[in-house]
Order: sequence, then structure tokens, then C-alpha cells
Amino acid sequence: MALYFIRHAQTLGNAANVWVGRKDESITAAGIVALNNTAEKLSAIEFNHIYTSPLQRASETAAAIAQTQRLKLEPKVRIGLQERDFGVFEGKAKTSEHRNSLDQDASVELHTSMCERLYPVMKEVAALQGNTLLVSHSAVFKCLVEHMGYVAKPEKISLNNLEYVQLIGQVAR
Repeated sequence: MALYFIRHAQTLGNAANVWVGRKDESITAAGIVALNNTAEKLSAIEFNHIYTSPLQRASETAAAIAQTQRLKLEPKVRIGLQERDFGVFEGKAKTSEHRNSLDQDASVELHTSMCERLYPVMKEVAALQGNTLLVSHSAVFKCLVEHMGYVAKPEKISLNNLEYVQLIGQVAR
């Protein structure tokens, strides 16, 4: 079994370099073109399971990838894979000043809270046979590698839109 993670395709907020968070944005036209190319590349990997965040940008990405798979899969939606709640920072530019204040603001979801909601999903995925793809968001990826002990191959600590990696590790608690 191999576990893969992909960040969703581009949204308007991503293009503007603002925190999108829980805002439910769709994929841009440029994101759709890039997604079709990435989905075609990923068709070389036979996935047995695809899990997605409930947010539109991730579920659209998961659906497009599922369509290129030999096994016609229905992506499984898991709320634990949704993006971090960035509170008052949602819609704001990703400046150095904002990045420095992010984890100090009470309106922003804590990393411990993210890990708590991710743990059941990762436990479920760990019990699966075959290749699994997680379609989610940048803060979720960071939580997995910075706080939950997963290692990305190739090694990365953040992902751009439609970047994908294999995740090595197991859920520990």
C-alpha cells in the first residue's frame, strides 16, 4: 500500500496569494487546465481509494482525478481533510506580518485541533489495502508532516497547487 497526498487545483484566492481557508471556492480556468494534465499523469498510478476534503476546490480535484483512473472510483469525503480555519485572516494577503501573527490569533484553528480531526481519517486510511490518494489543502499537508510525523517523498514541507507526494509513516497516538 502506498499513500499519496495532492493539494487541490488553483482558486482565485490562491492566484491572489490570500488565505482561502474554509471559504468554498471553485477552481479557476487555469486550474482546470493544469488539473487535467496532472490527472493524466496520475492515471499511471492505480488508486484503490480516493479521499477528499468536502470543500469544492478539493472535491472537484478529486473527481477529475477519479475520472482518469482505470478503476472508476467515487471519492470519499471526510470533513477531517478540510482546510484550516484561518479566522480573521481568511481573505487577507499572505504577508510576513500576517504569517507572524497567525498562530497567536484566537480566531485561527489550532494545530492540535487539526491533528484531532485528522487522526480518525489517517487511522481509517492506514487500514486500507492498495494505493490511496488524499486530496486536501496546504495547511492539512503541513499538519501531517510537521505535527503528525509523516514524511513526504520527495521531501517537502509545503505544496503548491496540484503538487503531489507520497506520504511515508503511520498514524501514531
